[in-house]
Amino acid sequence: METTRYCNRSVGPKDLLDSLGVSVLVPGYVVVSSIVTLLLFYALWHRLKSERRISKIEAYLILFPSLMAVISVLPLVSPLLGQMVSIVQDLLCVTAMFAYMKHTKSLLGGSKHLVADKSSCPFAVPPLCCFAKCKKPKMTRTLMKILFLPIQFIVVLNFVVLLVNCSLAYNGFPPPKESSDIPNIPSYMLIPFQISALYTYKVFMSYFEARLRGSFPRTRGRLILVTFILCKSTGGIFQVLESKEVLGYLDGLDCVNFGQLLLPVVQLGLLLPVALIIPKVYTKKWQHTIQQAVEDIDKAMIDNGKCDTKLEEGHEERREEEEGRGEGDETQSMMADKL
Repeated sequence: METTRYCNRSVGPKDLLDSLGVSVLVPGYVVVSSIVTLLLFYALWHRLKSERRISKIEAYLILFPSLMAVISVLPLVSPLLGQMVSIVQDLLCVTAMFAYMKHTKSLLGGSKHLVADKSSCPFAVPPLCCFAKCKKPKMTRTLMKILFLPIQFIVVLNFVVLLVNCSLAYNGFPPPKESSDIPNIPSYMLIPFQISALYTYKVFMSYFEARLRGSFPRTRGRLILVTFILCKSTGGIFQVLESKEVLGYLDGLDCVNFGQLLLPVVQLGLLLPVALIIPKVYTKKWQHTIQQAVEDIDKAMIDNGKCDTKLEEGHEERREEEEGRGEGDETQSMMADKL
């Protein structure tokens, strides 16, 4: 087979089979596909057996780790999809963050209940822990809208970057092999927006964790953040290993590095705990939510109103009886005076 530095054509399972052999590739495919299939069935099983009603946002968050696992193993079929897979992983993670924020909003009963009275904004979260001793600003509705903006913006930007990379691949640009290659430029432009989005997401989680006790807000929110960090960090580590030539290339495929095949396996192993915890947390019976508290308060107010009306009706009946008794006493006294 002719070897080239850049793969100017697609590399598929047949090429990998010729390079690695049947004894390595087939068992690997069987194990990976079995794990991914079990994760999907595990998430669907928890979704169906849930004792409480599951919304569409919760259904997406339950399936989110399994979808990440499916996307992460695609480079095992074609290693040249690594760059595209990384972009789709970012898109899924930021979409899950936005879904978590929308779900929190619905749990609290809408945008009117997001901002608590006399509450402050916990802006001293990593990487800005140095502001812990500074005075916290008052949380307002305007500030809450600002917390939502970076997440919404990064979702749109990730989708645009995905379209740009698809168009570059369609027009014949080879997959990036160096950090200065053209397909990597849109991803580098996203870095400051990703940092700002992660920071506002951390502030959002810190502000609402105490108000959502009983619904596991810390576990649900931080597992999404951990998933994003794991995918970005492992991708960066393997890029450094490839650039330092720590990992060699496949026999007969000088454009495919061993790191491109090891990265999906490592990411799948790191995603396993997240994929096992998140479905169980979302389908577990929650003790109490803010929306239920609001409904209980409204119900109590209605019940109190009914009690008050009943008491008023009882007081009126007693007044009528007393008035009737008073009139009877007056007539009896008048008859006695006549006699």
